[in-house]
Amino acid sequence: MINYIRHDEQFFGAVKLTSGEEVLGEILVSQDPDTERDMIFIQNPAKTKVIELDPDEETKSQKVAMAFIRWMNFSDEDFYVLDEAAVTTIAPMSKEAVMMYKRWVRKEIMKEEDDETEVPMNKSMGLVSKVDEARTFLEKIFKNGSHYH
Repeated sequence: MINYIRHDEQFFGAVKLTSGEEVLGEILVSQDPDTERDMIFIQNPAKTKVIELDPDEETKSQKVAMAFIRWMNFSDEDFYVLDEAAVTTIAPMSKEAVMMYKRWVRKEIMKEEDDETEVPMNKSMGLVSKVDEARTFLEKIFKNGSHYH
């Protein structure tokens, strides 16, 4: 039983697995009433990727950046259940990590959902003309004095 995390309260956290892998996401730990084992739910799981940048020209010091990538690259699921036995520890994310993670979810996860529901443009969507054509038309009206004062 994982007794160092509040149960049934969702939070942004990091899970260290027995495999050594670290997974970030929105986490909920809840006890299964039948088995009394903890179930760990994780939504939009991500793992970190270290990116080595070119060394700084002046100091010649190596710079690195961190990025998030999907935990399961070939799955469209956004919600997983982790086995309690596979978890070494769980900890809340820092405020900075939460901000970066939320930005990643908006950019990567929500964008993918928006792409699927995007409706192709057509003439019945209120499009009258191209911007250049509309500008020429409005300038002609304005020059002819057909405007309001």
